[in-house]
This record gives sequence, structure tokens and C-alpha cells, in this order.
Amino acid sequence: MNCNDDFRTVEGFLRSCAEEQTVYGGFHSDDPRDFSPDPECSSPEERETHRLACERAERGEESGVLPQFVIGEDAVAVFEAGEAVSATMVGGAVVTAHRQSFGLGTTTYRDEEAVEALAAFRRMAVAARGCE
Repeated sequence: MNCNDDFRTVEGFLRSCAEEQTVYGGFHSDDPRDFSPDPECSSPEERETHRLACERAERGEESGVLPQFVIGEDAVAVFEAGEAVSATMVGGAVVTAHRQSFGLGTTTYRDEEAVEALAAFRRMAVAARGCE
């Protein structure tokens, strides 16, 4: 294997890491714009909450989205308020709770560090052209 083959191998790996990944389920991101509610598995209220959160995020404001996964006293409060879609209990005590502000849908993940690493690698590969 020559260094050109090595460059292709590393570039391929970094490219796969930098690709967007889409996952179905609840909202698991800091940015509501990364999420798309499933109309069949979300209520009109959840879709409206999502739309408003996206508008706030577009304006650079806090999205207003409550944390989806909470622990400790926050978990107890979410559970007791009936907002939890699931909870973990240990010895009868709530220790974690999960709520869904937007229903179910798809979340798109982007690894910005991998995107930056791929760009840096490509610059290094151009600088090392004498290796071809």
C-alpha cells in the first residue's frame, strides 16, 4: 500500500464519520431544528410546540424546549406532574424521567468535529501531493 492508498482509506473513514445520521424516536438534541415530528406519532399540540421552538431558534433565542431527560429531584417533579413518558425507579424512588415535547419523529445528527477533521485532512493531503 502506498501513501496515496493510505490517504484514501483515512479520507473514506472521516467522510463516513462526517455524514449526517438520522434516527427515529424522541427528540434528543439541543436544537429543535434537528428534529422532524412524525405526523402519525405526534399530536397537533406537539407539532405546534416544535414549530414555535424552531422559530425561536431561527431568531437566535432560547428554544424554550424543556430538557427531555432529567435526573434526581427534577425527575421526581416531571414524574409527579404526569409529564414523563418513561421513568427509572430504584427501590420505589424515581431517579430518571424522560418526556417528549414533540412526540416521535426523526433527529438528524451532525458531528461537526468530524466535518472539521475531514476538511483539515483534505488540506493536509493537498499539501502532501509529493507523496502520490
